[in-house]
Amino acid sequence: MRYLWIMMLFLSLPGHAAEEYVPVDPKNQKAYIRLQDGAKILSGETSQAQWLRLCQGLGQNLLANNSSPGFLAEYLCQREEKEPAGAAEASWRITFITRPKFIDIDIQFQVKGQWTPVQTFSFHLEGEFLEDLQKASVLRFLSRMILESLPTGWIYTHKAGGKTTELIMHPDMPLLPEELLIYQLHFVPGRNLWLPRVKARLRRTQEFRNLEQGRAESFEWKRTYGTLKDGERYWIQNSEGRNQRQAEFEKKINGETQGFSLLNLLDRMLFESFTSNYAGLRYGHSFVQGDSVITQTSLISLLLELRSGPLSGLRWYYDLTPQAQQTRFGLQEHFEMSRASLGWAWEFTPPESWQFLISRIDLQPKIGLLNLESELAVQNSLGEYRLTRFEAKQVLNLNAELGLEKELLWMRSRLWASYSSAQAGLVQSNKVSVTSSRVGVDAYFDLMKRPGWDLKIMGFGFAERLSLERDSEDLEASASDLAIREFGFNLLFIGGGITISW
Repeated sequence: MRYLWIMMLFLSLPGHAAEEYVPVDPKNQKAYIRLQDGAKILSGETSQAQWLRLCQGLGQNLLANNSSPGFLAEYLCQREEKEPAGAAEASWRITFITRPKFIDIDIQFQVKGQWTPVQTFSFHLEGEFLEDLQKASVLRFLSRMILESLPTGWIYTHKAGGKTTELIMHPDMPLLPEELLIYQLHFVPGRNLWLPRVKARLRRTQEFRNLEQGRAESFEWKRTYGTLKDGERYWIQNSEGRNQRQAEFEKKINGETQGFSLLNLLDRMLFESFTSNYAGLRYGHSFVQGDSVITQTSLISLLLELRSGPLSGLRWYYDLTPQAQQTRFGLQEHFEMSRASLGWAWEFTPPESWQFLISRIDLQPKIGLLNLESELAVQNSLGEYRLTRFEAKQVLNLNAELGLEKELLWMRSRLWASYSSAQAGLVQSNKVSVTSSRVGVDAYFDLMKRPGWDLKIMGFGFAERLSLERDSEDLEASASDLAIREFGFNLLFIGGGITISW
């Protein structure tokens, strides 16, 4: 039954006669191996030499020759991502795409002037990929993983006669699959359809020979479907399908590199989200009932979070509390405040046992400037209501924030707590200090995805303890003024906003 899908494709071939299908010839396949954003990455002679060694090493391992399996007759190394000039009619494009903390290897096939995606590998990357991937052993394992992922498989040259045939592998490679299929291949451009015509089935024996150029593994002929021509080239692949041994090659690659592991689609999308830069706007309103004008305030925030590139970790926030006014006890109260903060996020990955709850932990120290202007109605010791002014201009504000973040495929949530203090005396500020303690949660949801950027909506809520204090030396000497030296407010802000990430 495991061969049923292949036989069905084979039997369906005549049914596609009305469509144009292109033979994929094992004798003349050519690949263009290139680097996305090569102009930025290859800025020095050392990196250019590393890329050339990487590209040539991979290309050589993908060539079909007598000492190792391959699927190419020719390859060309490119230092940029421009379209190949005069690309062969049937050709391949292997592109290394570097992203923050991971790298894609994107493989496409061209026929009739149209490029078709075939396979993409994504790797988590901690080090320098030009340095790690140019190792000969890594390139051998990587090329083998690529070969076993493609519909072509690799090239087999038939030798007539005998009950067995030998296939040569590098000695540090795993043994070939237990069973292999030999086939011819056609491609239907309009439907992105690969059609194999199976010619034979092989089964590996327990015999192999060590040769100077590698290891010769013996395979016996289990069944043939038609005639195989002596000296003719065919395609050969694992009978159980593509990518069956990907985990095995990943383990080999991990053993040769540091911080280099294969990502599945979900992991890749999470890494893209983890390393996305964010800019956003949000609005919230106080929902605590109270008599003071402060409980009627709103909040407008701008935010910028850089999570990739040379400034990865940079955070900038601007919070504005627009002026709120009310008449209370015949007095006109008002309150407004703004705070700009610049900080840096130190990120930590939690233990694996915690990651079902927490994807990442970050600690953010921040520094900024605070402006405050308010007049609040208070009752003095004589029972009279008076306006008391609190004003601070360009006061140095210090802040520390701890965040616990959970990333899912379609949303990101963050639980956080912060403490900030803007102390009097650092600059001229009428000797007023402002302290704030906050605990809150943010949630971001995907709204729109486009190549290169995403749009998200967000909701947030936080509870705050806000304290205003004046230095007693700044007060008048009367006892009534000493009674209004300090205010404390409990606030609850709830709101939403929109962010763009790239």
